Amino acid sequence: MASSRAVFRLDISHMKLVSNALKESHFTDANWFDLGVELDLLYPGLANIRARFTDPSQCLLECLSLWLTSANNRTWESLASALERMNQKPAATLIRNTYDDPASQIFQHYSDRISQVSLTDSCIQLLYTEGLITEDTQRKIERCGGSLSDTLRELMIEVSDDHSKLRSLGNILMELEETKPLAQDIIKDCDEFLPKIDNGEIDKSLPNALSVEEVFVSEVYNCRFDEVRVKFGDLRHEIIQLVVENVPSADDIKEYLSRCFPEVKEDLSSVNKVKEVMNIVESRCNVINIVPIKAIVNKYHITGALKMITEFEEAVDDFCSKMKVKFMLNKKLSLAVSSLTCERVEFVLEWEPDEHTLDDIRRLLKKAFEDLNKRIIVRSIHHGNSIIIICYAPHHLLAALLLEAQDNLTVLMKEFKKIALQQIEKDKQVQEKEETLIMTIENLKRNEQLLELAGNKEQNQDLEAIIQAIKKEKDVEIEKLQVKLLSMNLEVRQINFGRHEYLEIRASKRYWKDLPANVMMFQHMIQVNRLPFDEYLDNPEQDIEFIKELMTGKMGPQAALREDKVFLYEIVVNRMSGLDVNRMDYTMRDSVVLGKRINFKWRKFLDKIHVEVCSDGKRHICVIEEDLDTYNRFFTDRHILFKELYFERKNRIVATMINRILIKCGEAELIKGSDGKKLSLIDAIKSMDTYCSLNDTIIGIIKNADINPEVEKLIQFLENSMLFIPIGYFKICHLPRGTQQMKEEIAAYEDGLSEDDIIVDIAESGYEGATSESMYYISSDGTIKQWTKEWHAPPADISPPWRVFYTKHNKQLVAKMKSGLRRVIQENGGIMLSLLHQ
Repeated sequence: MASSRAVFRLDISHMKLVSNALKESHFTDANWFDLGVELDLLYPGLANIRARFTDPSQCLLECLSLWLTSANNRTWESLASALERMNQKPAATLIRNTYDDPASQIFQHYSDRISQVSLTDSCIQLLYTEGLITEDTQRKIERCGGSLSDTLRELMIEVSDDHSKLRSLGNILMELEETKPLAQDIIKDCDEFLPKIDNGEIDKSLPNALSVEEVFVSEVYNCRFDEVRVKFGDLRHEIIQLVVENVPSADDIKEYLSRCFPEVKEDLSSVNKVKEVMNIVESRCNVINIVPIKAIVNKYHITGALKMITEFEEAVDDFCSKMKVKFMLNKKLSLAVSSLTCERVEFVLEWEPDEHTLDDIRRLLKKAFEDLNKRIIVRSIHHGNSIIIICYAPHHLLAALLLEAQDNLTVLMKEFKKIALQQIEKDKQVQEKEETLIMTIENLKRNEQLLELAGNKEQNQDLEAIIQAIKKEKDVEIEKLQVKLLSMNLEVRQINFGRHEYLEIRASKRYWKDLPANVMMFQHMIQVNRLPFDEYLDNPEQDIEFIKELMTGKMGPQAALREDKVFLYEIVVNRMSGLDVNRMDYTMRDSVVLGKRINFKWRKFLDKIHVEVCSDGKRHICVIEEDLDTYNRFFTDRHILFKELYFERKNRIVATMINRILIKCGEAELIKGSDGKKLSLIDAIKSMDTYCSLNDTIIGIIKNADINPEVEKLIQFLENSMLFIPIGYFKICHLPRGTQQMKEEIAAYEDGLSEDDIIVDIAESGYEGATSESMYYISSDGTIKQWTKEWHAPPADISPPWRVFYTKHNKQLVAKMKSGLRRVIQENGGIMLSLLHQ
């Protein structure tokens, strides 16, 4: 049931706000009389205004003044309704959405008190990190001494768009003693008037909601931050002395700084010594921004200072780099691409630094993680804090949310990582792990909507079984259930595998002319957006073709034109060595699914590589001789992913079923285009909008379309985990026509079998093509050599098996399949590894 909302009446103090609202809505001043009539103002009062004034703008102000001082309906809703009756619907909508919004009205009610506030730098920073102001506005407030009087409108718009930001404003104002009463009043009104209204609109707001990832920073890091701050202090101390010694007159340096930084001109007018000028310069710098000092050093060519600056900047970059690697590679912060990836990261310091230290820590962490494109918040822990992490998701992603939680659960059980759903203080590590797991699973179970969307009763039973196993400390049982949950998770992941496989294979024949997915989308974006490449590239057509070749790693005509750049083909897809960004990226990410730790340090790899002219006379990427074992271990880890994830039996069956569903849809028009017309899957990829809509929901769309009984049955089997039946594994079967010949011969041996119902799947090991790959390296004596046999060397007997699946759930036909497979293997010299179905 909706909560009663506050109705704040307008008065004459709101004259400027109401006037600006009408200007923003493009209200015509000449219509003031009609507005007065619709606001129920008496005719004599309006006639008096018309008799006294001729300027429409003045008449409108007098009309509003009369309304704000004498009328009983002085509310934004009354103004919006009046505008609506005048057929000014856009203006009415603007008033309702921005000014009549409940959070906006609470803000307006306290706007006079807010305008008198003077915030500290740390509070201004919090306004920015909470999304209440932009970076430009932050600088504006800082120049105004912390006053919010000129930013009231921007703040009002933000809280009307996102009610939670009004509460955030209240929490920020709680940081200052003098603004605590104001903060308490704002939070009290939020509690009274906003929660139930917002909950009623939660479905509408979910797609834009932010999820928060909290990263706890141990007090051990306190000294490391202080070390960087000391280096910053040393730099300032030494350079100020050098400037004082080398710049005799303050006048020239004051004139130079006034041109570079006009905002300090007033401060400079009151000083006459070089050291005093440098104190002002110093105040403009911080631990990650020393541009003013650097400008002075460059201007006056101060010997020795440039080296000090370079060393300091390198030290800061190194510190930030190590911080980033520390939190990412230890899985404290995820780099994985996900539709549920958090948009805000909170670093929670387990100590209470002073305000200046906290500002420097914020700057360093923002610099370290600036490429995440996420809002970085740094705060310290205080006694009694209760930390709650809530993950929001749009309705169509709720099922995916459950699977994301299962991923975290799997990694947790594998490596005993702690999920901090609430603050847990236990002395024993085992007790901590068990209670955290139980809490995680029970929290998942409480969300009935997610479990209903998952549509799997067996899954719910597995969650219950894990809880019981944890309580009874049955480690073996936990491990088995962990694998089972992982398999269920991967069933859904295979929707993506099957969809992309189908689209790329089929599309290459019809539209994209054998281009891989990344290139086809790059080409499409260029065609649709008509980007002004002429402004940035000397030869746009040739340069774009060069970029396409680099994306595939396949040397084409552009390679002959750019012989000095051929090493660039080895970055994204390295066809010579197999060690490239593509493989590193998906191997590192997918290893998380299995809870497997990859010891390959990609940052160290990038630091050590060189580009050298090699024995073929061309420039190639070269590595260091001593790292051969590291690279071969990387390929071994990738092989394990192929074995246990990509070509795991159940995953391949699910992928095959999905691929079969997509293929049997044929030319069925399923996807709604931008013009409202229905498109087939093949035609849908021709438009960016429709291509992006081809996500995991496509199976549901196909199901509702009622294409044909066979497709409907396949989807039903998939939903009920009635997968294709695995018949057997075999190796080294000499069939000239490969898998098609295998299907034909099995069907020919036994009556009642159709080759269309037989699936032969050839597993891959990850070592395909490895024997032809090589890598240039720098030997210990500094010469360039090449690994061939040693590089990416596959283990003995690595040839992967062929697997045979059958689509029919019929015992007699399954028995015939086994018999037919056995005969084909015997007659063609194959090795039967196992017959799986009993």
